[in-house]
Amino acid sequence: MPNTRKAHVIIAGAKEVDRRAPVTEALFNSYFSLGVDLSKDENLITVGMSAGLERNLIEGWLTDESRMDGIVRSEKEFVKLGVHAVPFFIINDRYTLSGAQATEAFINVLQDVASKSGAEAAPACSTDGYC
Repeated sequence: MPNTRKAHVIIAGAKEVDRRAPVTEALFNSYFSLGVDLSKDENLITVGMSAGLERNLIEGWLTDESRMDGIVRSEKEFVKLGVHAVPFFIINDRYTLSGAQATEAFINVLQDVASKSGAEAAPACSTDGYC
């Protein structure tokens, strides 16, 4: 398993330019589907560019020590919160789900959150986007 801190630096930078989702998807696809070695800067740059980032932005983020320091600080904070596995979901800053979970686990947590927040049920949308 490669160290993913540099990938997280790129994801954080991508958020600043409204490209976080496509960059994250490209990184996941590159690693899990294509077997790309994401420990190499050039591979990270190539993947980032494929998701619409400019090379000079990525190179700047990768050489900015303060960005890496921020990732390390965040990592330490997550460990304090009890995060030891991915995926890890924090819902309403109070509820957590760690690791792969069944749909029912999410439903139970979300129903519990809704019941304690006083939120009213809202109409649901179908998977095709119709509400």
